[in-house]
This record gives sequence, C-alpha cells and structure tokens, in this order.
Amino acid sequence: MDNKLCMGGEEMTKLVYRLIQVEAGGIGEPREFQDGEVSHQIQTVIDHWIEMGEWWNGEGNKQLWRVWTHQGGLFDLECSADARWFIYRVWD
Repeated sequence: MDNKLCMGGEEMTKLVYRLIQVEAGGIGEPREFQDGEVSHQIQTVIDHWIEMGEWWNGEGNKQLWRVWTHQGGLFDLECSADARWFIYRVWD
C-alpha cells in the first residue's frame, strides 16, 4: 500500500499499514505495541470498530482501534481476522 496523506478538516493522516507486535488485554484491546525499535504504551483507547474485509478475496472481518499513546501519538491499529496487527493510520 502506498503512503498517502489524507486531509479531513485540519487533521492530516498518513496511511501506513505496517506489521507490528501488540500486547493485548483480556478482551483483545491493545495495551502496548512495538513498531520496529520503538515501544508505544497505550494511554487511552478512543474508539473501537469492526470493518468487513474483502470477503470476495476470502478476507474476514478486521477490528480497528483508535488509540492515544503515552508519547502523545494518535494511531489507528488494525487486528486482522488471522490475528495479525498493523499500524493502519497515524494522525498528525
């Protein structure tokens, strides 16, 4: 997937779709994630939703989590149907 900048009002986001390692809590919510050498502790889960995958390609539903980290970053994280985690979007 190409990196693109999206504008929605004054916010800008960068689509990333990069594989990450996630430590999840009891109901599957992310608590911490590792992006390369950088560890991000999640301070707040802002939102959680489910999107339908590309069912025509055999893809299942995916869960998305909008999180705020202790470092002050806003991220959308995706957990695929096969339990792989990705940074989907970074908010500026």
